[in-house]
Amino acid sequence: MSCASVRSGPKSIIPGRHTGLMGKSGKDDWSPGSASALTAVYAKKAAASIRSGVELAFFGSGASPAASLDALQISQMFRDAGPMIRLKVFDADGDKEVCLKEAVLFFPTIVLAGRNRGPIRFLGVPAGWGLRILADAIVLASTGESGLNAKTAEKLASLKKPVAIKVFISPESEYCRRAAGLVVKMAVERRLISAEVMNSPDFPVLSRRYGVESTPKTIINDSIEVIGARSEADLVERVLSATVPQTRMHH
Repeated sequence: MSCASVRSGPKSIIPGRHTGLMGKSGKDDWSPGSASALTAVYAKKAAASIRSGVELAFFGSGASPAASLDALQISQMFRDAGPMIRLKVFDADGDKEVCLKEAVLFFPTIVLAGRNRGPIRFLGVPAGWGLRILADAIVLASTGESGLNAKTAEKLASLKKPVAIKVFISPESEYCRRAAGLVVKMAVERRLISAEVMNSPDFPVLSRRYGVESTPKTIINDSIEVIGARSEADLVERVLSATVPQTRMHH
């Protein structure tokens, strides 16, 4: 499939090839066709909760046509859910300058722009719990209010250097919502924090590079790794420590 066909792909069909909301063992697994219905539910809830406009910038590639088409269709459903969710579509071949300017290296990528202070990106297909993470992030980006406690916000305000945080997730893990949601909140709160939520099954090479054997796994400034979902107080201390020179990646 060419990048042009990614742009013009059908809007109403989302393949039901991804793991269900609660995983393979639960009765809430997705069946073929139910992914579209679940996306519509989360999209409508997000559209009803946002307070100001949010723009989704979608970046797809013909090199990953299936994932790009899935992520594009999900983005379109969020756009169609309400007038305050806007969507721009770019592809790796036809919009190379935009990809370079936005430093988009992996596809598909969805970039959120609202009142969030730091960058927020979703890499891969927002499947399963990833859908809920995306919906929550859209709402937070629309408000500019992180919901973090005052002590956490005060500590983040002391940051003097940029902190890049990657969260590897999988569709079936509810813990991923907790881990990724906390990182997204930090990016909403602080301009120096960037959040990348990465659907691990869509990026096996990157997952191997970062030693992802289970999810969620959080990587802070490529020097600190966090396994599982941690408390707000625990993660903020790790974020602060990431600005101190590290000799190697550690837990």
